[in-house]
Amino acid sequence: MRFVLKLSGEGLGTVPTEARRIAIELVAAAAGGAGIAIVPGGGNRIRGKTVRPGTKERLAADRSGMLATIANARVLAEAIRKAGGRARVFSPAVALRGVLPYSPAKALRALHNGNIAILAGGTGLPYFSTDTAAVLRALELGAWGVLKATQVDGLYTADPKTNPRARRIPRISPSEALRRGLKALDLAALGLASENSLPIRVFRLDKPGTLARALRGGDVGTLIA
Repeated sequence: MRFVLKLSGEGLGTVPTEARRIAIELVAAAAGGAGIAIVPGGGNRIRGKTVRPGTKERLAADRSGMLATIANARVLAEAIRKAGGRARVFSPAVALRGVLPYSPAKALRALHNGNIAILAGGTGLPYFSTDTAAVLRALELGAWGVLKATQVDGLYTADPKTNPRARRIPRISPSEALRRGLKALDLAALGLASENSLPIRVFRLDKPGTLARALRGGDVGTLIA
């Protein structure tokens, strides 16, 4: 089965040990037959959306954010190789040594050849998040859906950090998530997934083994479908 994994920059972290742990689980899943394409975020380095929209500063920040995702992609690719796997990095944004121009055909070829495909640079355009890029790439590659690895183990009825009575929601429709304002991912990404009946599973990355279960199709976090 083919998946697109949206890996937050915060989840990847800034220390090599996090990338190594993630890489080991990814390599094991790929060896088991899973086709894995990864869309990395760059929030551990820069967050363009914190800059006021419609300004030159926002455009510059978004472009810097694309480069941040490429930096994360290269760190992750090296960790995958050290874990015994194979990885190819693609991007629509820039051409660098070790980073191939992205196209669906090239990414699919890499997956068929046993590589983990790391799709960096977001959509290649400012104002579109890496959440939207993940949904777009999943549709282009014919993936089962998007696995969003983040800092929370799914969607909740309220903020679990401030409300001890908050309950995790095992499954919810995209329209209901939109109606209730549950911020699993940005509105453009959620709307695109909803229009194309693309499932999204939101789960917590920092618990060892959770990523492996998600890649096996396990019932973790919240399924938006």
